[in-house]
Amino acid sequence: MKDQWRSARSISRLKKGNAWPRIVAAVKALPRVRIVSEKENALRAESRSRLFGFVDDLRVEVIDDEMRMHSVARRGLFDFGVNARRLAQLRASLADVIA
Repeated sequence: MKDQWRSARSISRLKKGNAWPRIVAAVKALPRVRIVSEKENALRAESRSRLFGFVDDLRVEVIDDEMRMHSVARRGLFDFGVNARRLAQLRASLADVIA
């Protein structure tokens, strides 16, 4: 199974300041996403597809001034771009904290 066809990754520089509360709020605002674990500057969330209820995993972590995101489908060979769109939506909602 090629991970590149069912997942997306993103690394973004953050502006100075405490961006973590904004990141958590932005993840909570994503449709059909629930945070399942949160630690200092790292979280794991799950997203269920609307039609069949397939689960995708989302990880976000902040290390120094860098936000790393990874979204991947648990099953299947393709995600039809859903994970890349999810990360793009998250980045867009965080435009005020991304450098």
